[in-house]
Amino acid sequence: KTTLLGRTHVYLRNKGLPVPIVDLDREIEKQSGQSVANLFSEKGETHFRELEIEIYQKILRTQKFFVLAVGAGFPFDRVDK
Repeated sequence: KTTLLGRTHVYLRNKGLPVPIVDLDREIEKQSGQSVANLFSEKGETHFRELEIEIYQKILRTQKFFVLAVGAGFPFDRVDK
């Protein structure tokens, strides 16, 4: 079962645990070289959501144990949980 919590709550609850917290928005910014705000304004929400899913899936393939922090608009209905 997937439990959804706010990003700040996730950070505070997992502070000090030996499990890394991966912030999906920060990963998107690192891999795209653009801010989330820039991606939205220049490429639109559809492009951003596609990129978000692509990077989410890449993280799942490359990381073993972690806490993933996603934004409120993450399209859970379009990904395997």
